[in-house]
Amino acid sequence: MKEWRVIFPALTLSFAACGGSGEPSGDHIVAQAAGFEFTAETAAGILAPQPELPSQPEVVEALADLWVQYFLLAKAAAEDTTLANIDVTSLVERQVEGEMVSGLRDRVILVDTAVSEQDLRARFEVELPGGSIRARHILLQFPEGASEVQADSVRALAASLRTRIVGGEDFEGLARQFSQDAGSAENGGDLGSFGKGQMVPAFEAAAFALAEGELSEIVETTFGLHLIRVDERVLPDFADMRDQFRTQVQNEMLMQAESTYVANLIEAAEIEPDTASFETARQLGTDPGMELTARALNRTLVRYDGGALTLGEFREWLLTSQANMSAQVQAASDDQISNLLQSLTRSELLVNQAVAEGIEIPVARRDTLATGILAG
Repeated sequence: MKEWRVIFPALTLSFAACGGSGEPSGDHIVAQAAGFEFTAETAAGILAPQPELPSQPEVVEALADLWVQYFLLAKAAAEDTTLANIDVTSLVERQVEGEMVSGLRDRVILVDTAVSEQDLRARFEVELPGGSIRARHILLQFPEGASEVQADSVRALAASLRTRIVGGEDFEGLARQFSQDAGSAENGGDLGSFGKGQMVPAFEAAAFALAEGELSEIVETTFGLHLIRVDERVLPDFADMRDQFRTQVQNEMLMQAESTYVANLIEAAEIEPDTASFETARQLGTDPGMELTARALNRTLVRYDGGALTLGEFREWLLTSQANMSAQVQAASDDQISNLLQSLTRSELLVNQAVAEGIEIPVARRDTLATGILAG
């Protein structure tokens, strides 16, 4: 599968066919595989009916990469109809590592997920899964770059409006007159119905804590100051959602325990990315299959207590990732590269811990995974 090379001279696009004689055609050759050639003219013939694809070097290079991969796969399949000689070890190892980590989770995450009816109901009444409210608000915004005096003036107006509403003045009328939320002011501040997760946290917390007809205190968010009144509360029935909500709570308990376990593992490992190697990792995204010396493959990208993530391991991950991952790595910022490398290191730490716990995947299971990959 590695008997190929991509050649990328200055491209002159015209129409021709791809020959299989192994003899140079005289056209600009973009790629070669097992004696066959993919020319710039052939690329033009493919791209011409696709006006949305520009005839740019990057597009032609991507097209050539696809041609090489599919051509060699077809060649291998023709020569070995069982695909028994195709090496899928790297792909199998990724799945094996995933199953090892799952086994580690089952062994070390021991959480008592029993939740009493009383505790479950109390949490339900706070979170109100599936519940919604209909509310109105009056929004007062601070002037851009507001001075302390200006901010105090806005707060004083909000306090004054609240006093007037409590005193019996019409909320809707005051909203039409004073609210700076253009979308709701003309409707008397009506926001319609909304559920959890649809408003900014401070607003949501205040609104869902109110009873029907109740007016909030002054609530400050990134948008400004709000006065909120709840007109209607639509609450889910606990009996109807008990089992579903219990499962949700138990899953959250397991996830919290997993997060704590992983955080402790990472803290103990003292992960230290080598920022000087970020550019090397980024360059590898241009061609994950490039020839590298043993010394280069052993270059450390991330150090941790007891080991390291190497450039060779990073390349292996790139080669077995989705096709667009290399392009994403090429364009990634230093922060994104750092996050990616730390994520891969975290996975490596978990696999190492699984090995330390004696978790193994039987040979028969590995063979099954390999068969599944070839069949897919």
